[in-house]
Amino acid sequence: MRFRGFKRRKKRKEPVEPAEPTKLAESAKPADPADPAEPAEPASATGADVFRTCLSALKKSSDAFPPLKSAAGAILSVWDVAERANRHRKKARRLASQCSDMLQSLPSTSLHQQHCDICKRMPSKIKGVLQNINAALEKLDGLERQLEEAYQAFQLVSTVCQLEGLTAIHEKSAKLQDQIKVNCDATLEIKDMVLDAQMANHDAILEIKDTVLDAQMANRDAILEMKDQFKVNHDAILEMKDTVLLVQMVRGIEIQCEM
Repeated sequence: MRFRGFKRRKKRKEPVEPAEPTKLAESAKPADPADPAEPAEPASATGADVFRTCLSALKKSSDAFPPLKSAAGAILSVWDVAERANRHRKKARRLASQCSDMLQSLPSTSLHQQHCDICKRMPSKIKGVLQNINAALEKLDGLERQLEEAYQAFQLVSTVCQLEGLTAIHEKSAKLQDQIKVNCDATLEIKDMVLDAQMANHDAILEIKDTVLDAQMANRDAILEMKDQFKVNHDAILEMKDTVLLVQMVRGIEIQCEM
């Protein structure tokens, strides 16, 4: 009983024992790249997310140039494979670190190996961790091969895209040059039409100006004639007034003589 109590005290003082079963249980799990407990790949600033969103939109767009859509899909595939490779590489490093920690803890617990059940299971746990490491490394090698194939496909698509893009740009440039030439000719024609219209308007304005001047002169002459006629009428009115006064005076004299 005293020896068993001593074993329990050693178990409480051992820094590896409380967390070791949980670590061993996690180490025995297969290295799943889609493990939810695996920390997410940190975003390399906002530009990477924006670039990936643009690539996804370009890939899904129906109006995009087909080689550009293929290149966007290839870039996204390479991106996904690279992220999976990084996750598996981190998983392998973590498992290797756990294996190293367990190997370092073996000398301190080997003295009590016959009384410690965890120490008895530790070699099998280490073998399981090593198997997980080997499986993760195999997956990493497969992902690296996929990455290489995707990169080669991306280079091929990029080359085709560049060639087709240059051809399309050349065709568009030729069409634009033809359109610019047509627009220049149309602009010159419109300019000539505008100049002709301006000249015609100028001549019409001069004719209207001459007509207005003639009408003003005619009105001036008519006004002068009316003024002269008004003067004549005024003189006639004055004469008639004098005649009336004279008649009134004569009539008054006659009336006085009769009386």
